[in-house]
Amino acid sequence: MDQYMLGWPRAWDRLFPDVIKSAVRIVEKHKHLCIGLAPDGRSINCHIAGKTLFEAASDAELPVVGDWCVLGDAYIDKTNRPAAQLKRILPRRTVITRLGAGPKTETQALASNIDVLFVVTSANREFNIGRLRRYMLVAEHGFLTPVIVISKSDLLAEATDDLQKVLQSSFPGVQSIATSAVDGTGISAVSALIKPGTTAAFLGSSGVGKSTLVNALLEVDVQKTNKIRENDAHGRHTTSGSELFFVRDGGMIIDTAGLREVGLVADEGVLDRLMPSVQELASECRFGDCSHTSEPGCAVLEALESGALPVEEYEGYNKLQREIAYTKRKFDQQAANAERDRWKKITVDNRRRYNER
Repeated sequence: MDQYMLGWPRAWDRLFPDVIKSAVRIVEKHKHLCIGLAPDGRSINCHIAGKTLFEAASDAELPVVGDWCVLGDAYIDKTNRPAAQLKRILPRRTVITRLGAGPKTETQALASNIDVLFVVTSANREFNIGRLRRYMLVAEHGFLTPVIVISKSDLLAEATDDLQKVLQSSFPGVQSIATSAVDGTGISAVSALIKPGTTAAFLGSSGVGKSTLVNALLEVDVQKTNKIRENDAHGRHTTSGSELFFVRDGGMIIDTAGLREVGLVADEGVLDRLMPSVQELASECRFGDCSHTSEPGCAVLEALESGALPVEEYEGYNKLQREIAYTKRKFDQQAANAERDRWKKITVDNRRRYNER
């Protein structure tokens, strides 16, 4: 193995000429510890300093699987394994990011430095265009190349072609592959996209069959899987974290935990690139600040009334636009609060120093 087979971009030879000597790629992530793999094949416990954890503005600034990190001096930790303190993360070429769950507005990185993102949806009732749009936004925001993988195609073999036509209509230019780990359909087509030295990641909802696909590609059961629940045809969530695996031909796979919700971290420009039809119509509206709800001369409403713009696409665009705007307002308010707290602390410190004179 060398750094290129581990995913090191050749352009980085010029940008970071001395870093590779102390760099590792994160292949496992735990709470305060990451497992890094050096280009010579050594596995190293990478300890995250408490200062790094404290100073990180969000979870997105902490290391994730796929990151290239620079380490400090080596030592043997209390587990009697080679270890080092993680000093810094090299710039991420691509990243899967989402808004963290819960009331706190915070971005969360799931995996990084990915060359192809397999967005997995199953051929049963989990198939949902609205949910797939959210994953496409995640890919667009993170500069990722998405490929939609329809898993469990053996459940609805006769309808698979219809599903792919729907995908081609909703996401023109995005490749889709129908797969089945049961009869092997599509596995070779997915494998062909995971070239030596490249990194693929699997992203999708809980229970859509990502881990089963990973096992089929690796030709060994490295990820725990569960059968579909008989009462509702849903798969069971199994993967609880991210981990990097190597396929036989030299490529790498990152299997992420199944997502129960996809909080969007994006902007309206990303949405317009994903769904350009609405934006193109909006440019023809009479008013520049048209909300596309009731204004006269609204090209969007006219296209909606004539049937040129599908109702589902219009509603999907509005829903995503509202969510992106809401998230932006929350981030702006959070930034304003942080700035206010910073100046409050400066004022208190200045008063204390003045009183101590």
